[in-house]
Amino acid sequence: MNTPWYDYFSDGFCKIFYFAGSGNGRIDKIVIFTQMQEPDAYSITLGNLRLDGSIDVHGTAGDGDAAEILSTVAKVIAFFLVDHPQAAIFIEGTTAARVRLYQMAIVRELDDLGKYFDIHGFDGSDMEIFQPGRNYLSFTISLKS
Repeated sequence: MNTPWYDYFSDGFCKIFYFAGSGNGRIDKIVIFTQMQEPDAYSITLGNLRLDGSIDVHGTAGDGDAAEILSTVAKVIAFFLVDHPQAAIFIEGTTAARVRLYQMAIVRELDDLGKYFDIHGFDGSDMEIFQPGRNYLSFTISLKS
């Protein structure tokens, strides 16, 4: 990936990852992989870690470092998939704006990501191989077979 990323660390089970964004201020971030009902299917949650330990998945920090945050999440996904090579990660934004942000990040890094990952988009009726220029509601990513 060409975009800089933040250093991150794992909970030791490679299901929870932590890092600190440092755009205009320091915001602690958390990425959680949650197993879904299907075997080897996981959803991903990205949020701001609050002081009380709760997670804010709706807030926006406005730190000006969204590209670095998403690049870090891509690195975390890659790390997770190396540890879980049969897994498929389901990515869904909490708002339409976040889905667009995720889609723009995928498009920006698609040449590199496409070498290592199979990326699909769901447009509301069909799941298809990710295509730039199409609008999707959610995404899945897995290691190339």
